[in-house]
Amino acid sequence: PYECPDVAKMLSHHLAIGLDANSALNEILKSLSPADYAVLKRYLEPIDLPRRMTLEYPGRAVEHCYFPSSGVVSVVAHSKPESVEIALIGREGVTGLSAVSGGERGFHEVTVLIEGQGLRMSASRLQEVAASRPEIASAIRKFEFSLQQQIAETALAASRFTLEQRLARWLLLLSNRAETDGLAVTHETIAWKLGVRRAGVTQALRAFSDARSIRLDRGMIIVENRDELIRVARGAYSGPAQRSPT
Repeated sequence: PYECPDVAKMLSHHLAIGLDANSALNEILKSLSPADYAVLKRYLEPIDLPRRMTLEYPGRAVEHCYFPSSGVVSVVAHSKPESVEIALIGREGVTGLSAVSGGERGFHEVTVLIEGQGLRMSASRLQEVAASRPEIASAIRKFEFSLQQQIAETALAASRFTLEQRLARWLLLLSNRAETDGLAVTHETIAWKLGVRRAGVTQALRAFSDARSIRLDRGMIIVENRDELIRVARGAYSGPAQRSPT
């Protein structure tokens, strides 16, 4: 006779597959020992990360920490009425570091720039687990150090390099984190992220296109010659900015 499937068991099975598939792609989770990952796995849930989804607001409590397995997250600093992007996070990292470190509120706005997927867990729970599991805390601190270096490089680039150099750096950094040469970003978005005028971004992108380092195609920026972008960026593109998940 036909037996009705155990829906709860099926959902649990698919959830486990989603957890393991996403954790295998996030570099922090992948670096953990089976025992440490098993502790985190109990609290992780798969989640889609659609473009423009806000993960953190400045001055508000951080509810969840997100471990991207694909896509790119943008960290933006605000000082009314100005704002500028200070870092990008891909599947090498995690959001919500202020909460993990014991802070009550987020410092910056964190939004999804390139859609993807990932895992999330309660920020307070991750703080508790990291406090009791040294390997987990160490993996998070290692990423936090890399992120701080990236933020420092972004500040240096903003104050010492030309728009063309900063733009080349940003395209390389984003391409690394997105792990694709096709970037679905508009001129207006780039201008906002870099804190510059849109006209300047458009002019620089056209120059890159003329040099055949990129191709502009219906809302897409396609990186075609990374070496040329690296040459243009020069010293603005170094250290953590070069790194992509492995």
